[in-house]
Amino acid sequence: MKVFNEVQRQTQKWIYFLLLIILLLFLFGIVQQLILGKPFGNHPVKDWALPVFGLIPVGLLIFVRLNILQTEISEKGINYQYKPYHGNERTISWEEIDKCYVRVYSPIKEFGGWGLRVSLKDGGRALNVAGSTGIQLELKNGDRLLLGTQKPEEAKRVLDNLNLASDGTR
Repeated sequence: MKVFNEVQRQTQKWIYFLLLIILLLFLFGIVQQLILGKPFGNHPVKDWALPVFGLIPVGLLIFVRLNILQTEISEKGINYQYKPYHGNERTISWEEIDKCYVRVYSPIKEFGGWGLRVSLKDGGRALNVAGSTGIQLELKNGDRLLLGTQKPEEAKRVLDNLNLASDGTR
């Protein structure tokens, strides 16, 4: 039975804005050079290169839009999938987990930002889209995994209801 479910998408507007500006620049160059016949810039590229290179920001826009972090907490354990990096959903059973708790963290200091990250300090991994709160998993095999969440209060309540001790142990 699923007791917590969260689907996160990239919502940082500055990323979309930056990629949109780059795309508009390429579109302006395509119109100027290919339609109006005026060279775009002091050292214009070949006509075929403008639309080809213009596909790069389009591809990045699509890629950013497809970044989805799904997290589920159930009585059996925690399921997660970070699309497009993980082809299938991954499951960590409660038997594999030593501690599980919600915590505030510093994405930049601890993991160098957001996304699919590895800590340089302790080798722990983070899957995060935005924000600075996450569900910290400390596994019995010594691995550490932080799943970013935009619903920290709900996640904490669910973990508390699953009879986890105050230190996150089961």
